[in-house]
Amino acid sequence: MDIDKSFFSLRLRDEMAKKHLNQSQLALRCEPYAKAYGVQITKQKISKYVNGLAAPTDDNTLTALAAGLEVSAYWLIGLDTTEGFTDEE
Repeated sequence: MDIDKSFFSLRLRDEMAKKHLNQSQLALRCEPYAKAYGVQITKQKISKYVNGLAAPTDDNTLTALAAGLEVSAYWLIGLDTTEGFTDEE
């Protein structure tokens, strides 16, 4: 998976601001989804995403992060203009 780090960072920061979430709060919101998908989403990992230093490298991490934000994974990485969940995810 090849995600544009800058674009991902922008969408992530915008969505976090819209929902008034800090990195720790987002990590907590993602925890049940991350567990279900067998991945870890930590505050440190989110910090790297927010600062454009990294982007998710696997579908499960991306999906858990999107679920925690209550947005479409496709929207989060810029493949869709519709923010919400769709039946196809």
